[in-house]
Amino acid sequence: MNDILRMSPKTRIFLSGRLHVREIVQNYFSEQEQEAVVEQVTPKRGDIKNHLEWRLDRDTDQEAMSNDLQEDIVKIILEKISEP
Repeated sequence: MNDILRMSPKTRIFLSGRLHVREIVQNYFSEQEQEAVVEQVTPKRGDIKNHLEWRLDRDTDQEAMSNDLQEDIVKIILEKISEP
């Protein structure tokens, strides 16, 4: 990555990850004397629900999961997350 930034200083890198990754990224770039702008993006509950349903609908083994099981998976995951 250092070579990319050195050869092309206007390069912008977009990363996504869990919250604990933020500090690692900031530390890395500060050690390289580069600026890291970190923006937290939090998906809305509806976005997560849509993504889960989309992924479950595209399961390669449709016979392995009933509609009830799919609904339970979405319901349980949505119960475990919190919206800001």
